[in-house]
Amino acid sequence: MSRRRRMARLARRRYTTKNQFTVDGPPLDAFFNNAALRTVFDALWAQTKSTASPAGRCEYGCYITLDTATGMYGITPPIEGDPYPVNSTTVYSNLTPPRPPDSSVVPSVPHDPLHPTNAAVYVVGHFHTHPPRERWQIPSRVGPSGGMGPNGGGDEEFVILSNVQTPGIVYDYVAMGDIPEHVPPRWSRDNPRKLYAITGPNNNYHPPLLRRPTP
Repeated sequence: MSRRRRMARLARRRYTTKNQFTVDGPPLDAFFNNAALRTVFDALWAQTKSTASPAGRCEYGCYITLDTATGMYGITPPIEGDPYPVNSTTVYSNLTPPRPPDSSVVPSVPHDPLHPTNAAVYVVGHFHTHPPRERWQIPSRVGPSGGMGPNGGGDEEFVILSNVQTPGIVYDYVAMGDIPEHVPPRWSRDNPRKLYAITGPNNNYHPPLLRRPTP
């Protein structure tokens, strides 16, 4: 039996089983440094500011995807969060679990042992914005929120939910003033902003991604 035929037989045997295997997800730096993603994040931040009004405000967000065939990052359709009163300190999550499913891995033709599986698209992260605080009468905390929320957790807890398990990024204002990690009351919507990493309460932001079994 030729070497090529032996390799093809091995590829069929290894990749047409029902066993799952894992691959590593990208680090958070890959999201921060990606120009295409930054353009999306900036647009959702601008939308967050433009829709805030005396009547209320909301957050916007999306999941981040990675196409392993091209190495390109993308997003799921942006989600508009639940509106909440402009003077309220209650935050409603704009990303309702579970995360969207990863695409299936489909075996390639048996005579191609060097490429035994076609590439898959994975959900590798999530992003959302925090809204302006122009009408807040007290200092407000910036960056990832903690504590339990209506969908199972604040920003930090959301990262480690069993049906999410992805790192996150939140767009919010740069902390200023006398209180660490806060901005003063009636903070202008046009003040400096930044991206914050959401790493979870135990810095658990880089779990492996589960590659789906062959159907």
